[in-house]
Amino acid sequence: MNTKNFFSTLILMAMMFCLNDANAQQRQNDYAAQWEKIDAFVSKGLTKSALAEVNKIYASAKKANNDAQIIKSLLYQMTLTQNIEEDAAEKNIQKFESEITTAKEPAKSILESTTAQLYWNYFQQNRYKLYNRTNTVNFDKKDIATWTATDLNKKTGELYLASLSQKKLLQQTKLEPFDAIILKGNVRYLRPTLYDLLAHRALEYFETDEPDLIKPAYAFEINDADAFAPVEKFMQHHFATKDSASLHHKALLIFRELLTFHLYDARPDALIDVDLERINFVHQYGVMSNKDSLYIHAMNDVAKKFTDNPASAQAAFFAAQQVYNNATQNAYNKTNGDAYTIKVSKELLDKIVQRFPESEGGINAKNLLLQILHPSINLTAEKVNVPGLPFRTLVNYKNIAAVHSGLSNFLPN
Repeated sequence: MNTKNFFSTLILMAMMFCLNDANAQQRQNDYAAQWEKIDAFVSKGLTKSALAEVNKIYASAKKANNDAQIIKSLLYQMTLTQNIEEDAAEKNIQKFESEITTAKEPAKSILESTTAQLYWNYFQQNRYKLYNRTNTVNFDKKDIATWTATDLNKKTGELYLASLSQKKLLQQTKLEPFDAIILKGNVRYLRPTLYDLLAHRALEYFETDEPDLIKPAYAFEINDADAFAPVEKFMQHHFATKDSASLHHKALLIFRELLTFHLYDARPDALIDVDLERINFVHQYGVMSNKDSLYIHAMNDVAKKFTDNPASAQAAFFAAQQVYNNATQNAYNKTNGDAYTIKVSKELLDKIVQRFPESEGGINAKNLLLQILHPSINLTAEKVNVPGLPFRTLVNYKNIAAVHSGLSNFLPN
């Protein structure tokens, strides 16, 4: 068994949540010795031995109502059975669905989010089969193997939305007491609650675009300039649609909930992070003819509003990067873009580096400046040249003071 793939799958599936209060967590068994034994089995490729130990923890955790260990056991069971059982994906989905019916909050929300990802993974792994199936009406589809692409996407979306339905409870569920079984990064402050974690997991799905799904004639499009509006205006704006199945419309609604939740945070980092993700999402999928200008303006608005916060440097970088991208595109197409020049982009990047050199935006600005200032030369010769006669060569160069030709020294007398 590939150990690296095993642990990567666990990381992708969930963040190993703990679902009990801090005191309860101290009282409950964390099964540390058993998990070390299981990991040792996994590293040696002893899948069945590892699974037997996981099943013991699962049974014990069930008796003790230890939600954290139940979920951790389920994740291990799911990953291990994929290597030894046929139809493991379908069986794992059924098992998680069964767990949802008996789970209490906030465990239920976590299981719903994880099951949604299982459905989405199943869809991606079986994509080639699904698009040959025809949607049926009034057909009892108990067997997931008979589902269509539409069925799977509908179920996935429903579960992700269900995982966010207990909004107030999830927003009050802090993560700090549960460090022992959470895979931590270095930006915990950007995901301070269980709601943040689950909402961003849902966004990973709703931000996607599945071009092959059948869409109605009135399919939702992001064509409203207010999708780029400042937070306060965006939160109040109503994005009308008849397309109840639209993933992108649901993404906008989740962004609105997250921004509302963090609007009055004492520390605005989480708010800035969500807002930048929202603006980048709208820019990627918006259909407005002037979306580049709207994007740059929106990013600059964020940078100016939080001018003293290092996180604002990332917004300023995104704006400068778009100016640079447009400038290079204009140069390639030989069009005139007065506002989009490489010189303007460099000036913006210099300011970012000067103000917040060690921030994420500052480091990104440094890297783009290195790309802009990197010397380069490119020679293009004609495909056919006459022997004994001079031949022409087009010389394109950047960040080089001068180019001198010495080719005449090599021409024949």
